Amino acid sequence: MRNLCAPALAAGEFRVWCCYASGKLRWRMPPLRNGVTTQGVNRCLDRMFGGAASLSWYGMLISNSGFVEVLPADTMLSHAGWGEFVGVGGTNRKQFTFDVAGGGVIATIGSISYLVTSSGSIKGIALASSQPLGNTGGVLYSTAIATLPLSVSPTDTLYATYSVRYEL
Repeated sequence: MRNLCAPALAAGEFRVWCCYASGKLRWRMPPLRNGVTTQGVNRCLDRMFGGAASLSWYGMLISNSGFVEVLPADTMLSHAGWGEFVGVGGTNRKQFTFDVAGGGVIATIGSISYLVTSSGSIKGIALASSQPLGNTGGVLYSTAIATLPLSVSPTDTLYATYSVRYEL
């Protein structure tokens, strides 16, 4: 008997850019393909086949300060090789809003934005299910790391979008 379905690979991608207070583009990271954590894969399987409830997803900025590496075994509670950049306005991570999936792709509607309040360097971005900045509860779905860290300064605004494509 022949298998009529092709194997599928889920590929997520973040797009991150920073603008000066004037609105002029400061920098744009190349598209960042993400790695999905084991915790993230398990959450997808639970949601798809195990009846787990849907979660809200938030952008979590990865700081270059103390950055060593991201690992598939990273979780919200345990990610010793990196930390969150919290030098942004407010006390919560920004929530991504997703459109309806079509053609094997689901993407955010518009972008999230963070007003930067402290100077620093951004190494990447992650997708987390907990809203408060610095919170280590919830699910860490994925992480994406830039080749080079990029500087931010107070009054800059960081923007990000996210999409997932199933490739057959």
